[in-house]
Amino acid sequence: MRAGIAAFAGGVILLYWGGWLPALPHLLLSISLFLSVVALLWRGYLRSVLLIAACLALGFSYATWHAHERLGRILAAPVEAQVWGYVCSLPDAGSYQRFYFEFCVTGWAINQPAPPITPPPQRVRLSWSGAEAPPIGPLALTVSMVPPQGQVNPAGFRYETWLFRHGIGATGRVQALDKDPSHGLSCPLGCRYHSLRFQVANGLQVRWGDLQHYPLFASLVMGDRRFLDSQWQVLRDTGTAHLLAISGLHVGLVAGLFATFAQLLLRLLPTALVGPQQRRIWVAAAAMMSAGIYALLAGFTIPTRRALIMVVVAAWVLARARGREAGRAWLLALFVVLLLDPFAPLDPGFWLSFAAVGILLLVFSARVARPGYLAGLLLAQLAVTILLWPVLYLAELPVAGLGLLANLLAIPWVSVVVMPVLMLTLVLGWLISPLVSGLGGVADLTLALLWRWLEMLAQLPVPMTAPGFTVVLALTVAVALVLLVPDRSARIALAAMVVLAGAATMLAPVERAKAASEGASRLWVFDQGQGQMLLYENHGQRLLIGAGPGRSEERHSLDATLAALDVLAVDAWVLMHGGAEHADGVTSLWQRIQAHQVVAGHWYRVADRLPGEFDRLQPCLRQDSALGNAMVEFWPLQGPGAEDELTCAVVIRGQGYEIVLPGDLTIAGERRWLAVRDFERPQDSQRILIAGRYGSRQASGAGWVKQLAPDLVIFTAGRHHRFGYPHPQVAERYRHQGARMLHTGELGALRLELADPIHISAGRENAPFWIRPAISD
Repeated sequence: MRAGIAAFAGGVILLYWGGWLPALPHLLLSISLFLSVVALLWRGYLRSVLLIAACLALGFSYATWHAHERLGRILAAPVEAQVWGYVCSLPDAGSYQRFYFEFCVTGWAINQPAPPITPPPQRVRLSWSGAEAPPIGPLALTVSMVPPQGQVNPAGFRYETWLFRHGIGATGRVQALDKDPSHGLSCPLGCRYHSLRFQVANGLQVRWGDLQHYPLFASLVMGDRRFLDSQWQVLRDTGTAHLLAISGLHVGLVAGLFATFAQLLLRLLPTALVGPQQRRIWVAAAAMMSAGIYALLAGFTIPTRRALIMVVVAAWVLARARGREAGRAWLLALFVVLLLDPFAPLDPGFWLSFAAVGILLLVFSARVARPGYLAGLLLAQLAVTILLWPVLYLAELPVAGLGLLANLLAIPWVSVVVMPVLMLTLVLGWLISPLVSGLGGVADLTLALLWRWLEMLAQLPVPMTAPGFTVVLALTVAVALVLLVPDRSARIALAAMVVLAGAATMLAPVERAKAASEGASRLWVFDQGQGQMLLYENHGQRLLIGAGPGRSEERHSLDATLAALDVLAVDAWVLMHGGAEHADGVTSLWQRIQAHQVVAGHWYRVADRLPGEFDRLQPCLRQDSALGNAMVEFWPLQGPGAEDELTCAVVIRGQGYEIVLPGDLTIAGERRWLAVRDFERPQDSQRILIAGRYGSRQASGAGWVKQLAPDLVIFTAGRHHRFGYPHPQVAERYRHQGARMLHTGELGALRLELADPIHISAGRENAPFWIRPAISD
């Protein structure tokens, strides 16, 4: 039975590990043939093998069926429609007076184009423009929706994966609120639940919103992370963002707290009234009930549902007094989670949760003597922190160099002090109003101590990337030996070696990584929607152009990509202009990347974004600089009387190619540049143009396009952009000149190997089935 359960789970995981989705008719035919073979070969010595194979096929088929069903609910093309339903998440405030929220659709009517054959998405993510958040409850909205889309870079967070995993079939923006819909609106059970949670969130803010660390308070109490802003950078730098994402750690802590409280109360009752078995049942019931209430308070999100299942299974084992069945309970929880949620393998938290519990079971089950409370806490923290590093790498999650040190104290502090104080504050403060202020002060103090520790670590000069996978794997094996070797003296010797090696790994100066090949020349054009961030490599030297956006999801992807490419230092860093889509990310990268030269157009606007000193920042001046065997030209350009045209344009001249980056120049700026630089086509050289203003018709004038006559033009804008970049007139001009056009919104991040011929690879090539495939010109 255990082998069959494990095989079923393996089948579900196999679908998302391979990333290939078979067609349902082919799958049904293959299963029929397989079952026929099983029936013919069903003999004693083959029975176990065939049963495992059948369970593996069953898990794979089960996940495939659910994947096809979810893909059928994804919007296929942009539409304008009237939708009715209810807001099913707490509205999150963004920039420019916009709110983002998830909307559960109960019905729709298509305005244009013609009604699609597929059913409407059950859940969509919308933006709402206005000074106030959208009303909570049943709504009728006029919306403009597009298929789910996001950036695809070599590493890091992928928004499309997140949307598919959460069942979001479209994204869009609200055009109007229908205040007098022709049809009646009902508020089903889900609507009532989200309305009640919104009221609780408002009540929480009224009572404790004036706390200095209320963003942390709200995140830990009910998963409300709307108030987190600058805190995200500290959390990412210290590898502690998971502490504010309610998951198995938090749900398990709450369940443990209330189970302990129930156990203490039951001890006051005589044994004749409540026997040992009844005590275990009541304690298990308290754990399950408190975990369920906390999961509902936290939004009943995917991580909280998964944690609740694990708590229920663990409580069931506790109630049966079967402590030796911990391994079987772990496997049963894995089976139930995948049965109820076959998309779980797409969630990094799934891997971390089950890996962490498995590590703890392995470590403590192998020990003969039970450690004391403090020793057990430190042992558990050390085991989970170190042994999870390979899992973090395999799940493509960021591994902060300070993560080990930060979590070594932060997790025990949150577990032993913060969460008990917050739960006590929540319960007593809600029941006894006079205690609100005092309890809030104590809670704020515990959070202040935690935050002071994290801020102190975040200021340390530690590289943005963690050690390589080989180093991490070696440290993991060494720590595993420390934890599992029975001889105490051997454990002490190994522990000393691990501490010294770990300290040397984290604190030693990190040399700048060279290009994969010393003689290689390549250009990375990253996918960030509307914006430009590029990395040029030549003979081991690097030029970084742009800083990317400041928005969290795109920032995570770009930071992880730079870490994966070992971009710890560059020879030059150019911020062509101070626009938000080009320079917002400078705040994140300024202290994390070493640059010998930092040049900026719109110098003062870029300086305003920098944290602390900005002595390294230089205004753009007309100059030529050598980079490897290439020459980089810097051109400070400004249109007549237009401040927004102040741009540091760049030209890279290499062997057999020329790369032109006009940045934010408008048509007037292009004319000015044509007047001061000779753009005669280089002999035996290919010209690559990064289209100015992302393909807007305010740039790429007819004279500019004709004079440059590029072989390849790259548009850096999101797919289905509201402004329609590249503009059809601009695309037609380049097409008339015979240029090949590439669009990062259609292809993902681009990697150009600047050889003869130039080889281009796209991020969406060979993408898994839940990522929209590449669309070429």
